[in-house]
Amino acid sequence: MASDQKATETLKALAQLVGLCLCKSRNFCATRHFYFGSVVQSRRRPSIRYTLGLECPWRIETGDQVVTGSEDYIVRADDNSDPEWEAGAPGGHLQDQKLRDFLGEMIDGDIVAVGTQHIVQSVDADSVGGFRIGFSSGYTLATFPSTAREMEWILLPASGDSLMLINGALTRASRSPEARQQSRGGQGPAVGVRSGRGRRSGGRGRTERFLVGPDGAEKRTGGRRL
Repeated sequence: MASDQKATETLKALAQLVGLCLCKSRNFCATRHFYFGSVVQSRRRPSIRYTLGLECPWRIETGDQVVTGSEDYIVRADDNSDPEWEAGAPGGHLQDQKLRDFLGEMIDGDIVAVGTQHIVQSVDADSVGGFRIGFSSGYTLATFPSTAREMEWILLPASGDSLMLINGALTRASRSPEARQQSRGGQGPAVGVRSGRGRRSGGRGRTERFLVGPDGAEKRTGGRRL
């Protein structure tokens, strides 16, 4: 796929997010997920229409300030006093703290939006698969793909085909009708890393990438030696 086609295809997929609100976020090891939906009926069970899983570097910014980003996953949270905490642990990091401040509150591991102030207003994409999502609140979620050898991001709708940037190319993946039916009304599948030593965690060892379906089942999609 040519560079301009890559940008066009990415933009076409992300355009489906315009008008939706950022409902919540969750961290699966070093993989950050952002969930987008329509009106939030309940803070505990928001109506999710798209899940965006990010493996590549990313940040949330406003003006000349960075709110948080992928590297904050390995930084201790300001309110974390655990003497045994280590960088790369699934909790207690600055990324969760900053996103909680940004969205509203944390409930059972989910960082849930209080209100609907972060509505997607604009999207933009570049020739290498990076993109920017602009919110009505004035904040921007920006991504920066940094390798052509791994999966960098995936956009999963509640129904229909997903789109991912993997090995430097855009790839579509379809789900079975049964999987699509299961995901309706839920948060849909999520992408994660088997161990807590993801790409940005600073750890070493074997990690496996997998999809987590709405029923909790995992499907291995790859692995790498860190």
